[in-house]
Amino acid sequence: MNTGLFSVIESITPIPEKANEWVYVGKKKDGTPKLRRPTNESVDYVADVLNERKIAFEYKPGAKMFRIYNPNNYKQYQYFYTTGQWDSIIMGRDLTSTTIVMVLMNF
Repeated sequence: MNTGLFSVIESITPIPEKANEWVYVGKKKDGTPKLRRPTNESVDYVADVLNERKIAFEYKPGAKMFRIYNPNNYKQYQYFYTTGQWDSIIMGRDLTSTTIVMVLMNF
């Protein structure tokens, strides 16, 4: 259901288990190892957390990404729930977190 800026995805999903360890996924251009840490979060879990806190968001299924709106500073953030990467759309640098809750602490 979409109600203006707020998207509501209803689900009761348990909190995900602890994030896995870092996984090797290849090499960067400079030859250093490229690592990724899966978050084990589901779409439903992230949506539940955002809805619980009444935070406006958009879900982009093709990108496996949530666009989160912060009304306090009028900024938009992207959160990729499978890898924990997030950033301000304006800031343009990737930050990594283990859960959506950790992202919201820096929100």
